[in-house]
Amino acid sequence: MQALEGIRVLDLSRLLPGPYCTMLLADFGAEVIKIEEPGRGDYARSFPPFLKDFGYWHLQLNRNKKSVVLNLKSDAGRRAFLELVKTADVVVESYRPGVLEKLGIDYAAAKAVNPRIIYCSLTGYGKKGPLAKQADHDIGYVSLAGITAMSGEAQGKPAIPGVLMADMNASMAAGMSIMIALRHAQMTGEGQEIDISLYNVAMTLMPGAASLYFGSGFVAERGNNWLTGANANYNIYAT
Repeated sequence: MQALEGIRVLDLSRLLPGPYCTMLLADFGAEVIKIEEPGRGDYARSFPPFLKDFGYWHLQLNRNKKSVVLNLKSDAGRRAFLELVKTADVVVESYRPGVLEKLGIDYAAAKAVNPRIIYCSLTGYGKKGPLAKQADHDIGYVSLAGITAMSGEAQGKPAIPGVLMADMNASMAAGMSIMIALRHAQMTGEGQEIDISLYNVAMTLMPGAASLYFGSGFVAERGNNWLTGANANYNIYAT
């Protein structure tokens, strides 16, 4: 028996952060039902390279999952989704703030039919604040968080990280938060809403720079501290 057997997850997300999170849950035995829009479905289905018309990106991130098509803009689609919520433990979504409320399938609607539901939202900048409605990409989140300012060689321009740091770390933060919420629901019978901001998660990846600044006023940049090449024993050399 796997650790998450018996846990049902409804996955409304697409592309990377949400699907990676639910992939991890599925790998440990959770029943993940991926809910896709009519026609195109998850955009990752069309990302090359392909295996028998399926994008490898999609195949990798959505292994061990089930899939169903629902038109959430229709009354029938909304009713079908809320019927699934009644028997689910977790919902994961990555829409912009306010979209699911307009559709009538947000946390409040889900909680009304299942008080134990855990509703995890992955957003760019959170659900409140001046940037809440802004669309962005990983490079935007990590740049505003200061990560690109510390990447690259001294006196050179910032370097683009080779991996999607905000996306991947937000995925894992969401997975850990869901596990904590499942434990809470097990003990209390109550679900809860989780809001994971990709920008906020990117900020948490900077404890070294934060400690230097708040402890001494030192601003960590490319080449001026031990993590960015100031010391000979932590640098990159051609050999």
